[in-house]
Amino acid sequence: MTLTNKDKRASIEGLTIQLKGSTLQEYKSFKIAYDEYLQSIFLDWINNYLTYEKFAEHYEISITRAEELIKEARTIHERLVKDIITTKASKELGMNKKFLDEKIIFIRA
Repeated sequence: MTLTNKDKRASIEGLTIQLKGSTLQEYKSFKIAYDEYLQSIFLDWINNYLTYEKFAEHYEISITRAEELIKEARTIHERLVKDIITTKASKELGMNKKFLDEKIIFIRA
């Protein structure tokens, strides 16, 4: 499942996206697409913007909403990266993934 442009705009603006009549599998598929989209928003901010102000101006949202969006996107990005790291490490080292999940933390500068 992919996000429509309407869904993408709604997520940027902080609006609720309704999934009517969706199955659990469709919801999970949507959630993965949504998380990947927000991760791309975070990476766009990290790589292309110096300030919340410029990001907000480009996406036509308030500075407060830009800060909220980037905070949410950062959290999702860190969760996705952590999942990749712990999955790979648990396979390569033969360690319990849940144990690794609890031990790995992100330190923000």
